[in-house]
Amino acid sequence: RRGRPAVSELDDAAWESQELEVLIGRYHVVDALRSGRDRLVALRYGGEWHFPGGAKRQADRGPLQTACRELHEEFLGGAGDAAPELAATLFAKVSISVSSRPYVQYVFVADEADNRPLQLTAERINHGLRRQRLAFERLVASGEWWEMARSAKAAVGPEVREVRWLSLSAAISALDPKVPFVDEWQREELARCGVYWRQIPLGTIQILRQLQRLGTIAAIKAAAVESRLDRVATARLPPELPPLTAIYGGRTAQPPGLLGPLLASPRPSRSPRNARSLRDEAALAEAAAGGEASGG
Repeated sequence: RRGRPAVSELDDAAWESQELEVLIGRYHVVDALRSGRDRLVALRYGGEWHFPGGAKRQADRGPLQTACRELHEEFLGGAGDAAPELAATLFAKVSISVSSRPYVQYVFVADEADNRPLQLTAERINHGLRRQRLAFERLVASGEWWEMARSAKAAVGPEVREVRWLSLSAAISALDPKVPFVDEWQREELARCGVYWRQIPLGTIQILRQLQRLGTIAAIKAAAVESRLDRVATARLPPELPPLTAIYGGRTAQPPGLLGPLLASPRPSRSPRNARSLRDEAALAEAAAGGEASGG
């Protein structure tokens, strides 16, 4: 976890030129809730890097509370207690279809500097994820897992394998569609589930590219839907990617619902960012927050 260095170490211009990082999770391949004793089922985007997200529940007061709850459940292992409040900005609002059902997806970004009390360090989060995984393995070994109610399983079943703070470039590289598998572990785990190809979260790649092109926290917040109060904005996709599909999968049978959130907490890393013209920055900002919202 790196804070801003003293001014004597790095001036403001050099600091602003650093590439941003995102807190991103790598998810398990095997779906613990849907798999049986003799049949393994793969998670959507199993073994891939992506952000926490899910459908709105009736108890959620709104999209931001859904974002906080999903972050809490997937990254912080807190299915039972109250989710912490997240200081976040609504970056994009996108109408999508999941299995022919309409949804509105809310994409949030959050600056780590605005959420220091949450202690979003990879070491702390991964320690909790390891404890959750060990508890699950003990339940399976004892046979108790198979007798548990689904709600009880949901509270302890592992979904995220690890989290990391990755530079935007590294996160995009980890999701390269031209690579057959992320690594041998993913290939072997998918094969155990009878799956022999990756399911890549293209929507996550799109958001990462938008953040990378904007380049700074100030530019990201300026391009966000929330900053344009005079219009209802949706995120437009650049031509190099297919239309945005469900990043997180429809986890509700009650459409329309909410898909999200995307927690992207940009923070500086030591990797330098290539300079881009103001014209390019302005063009992406318009693409990220333009157009009329459609129903969903």
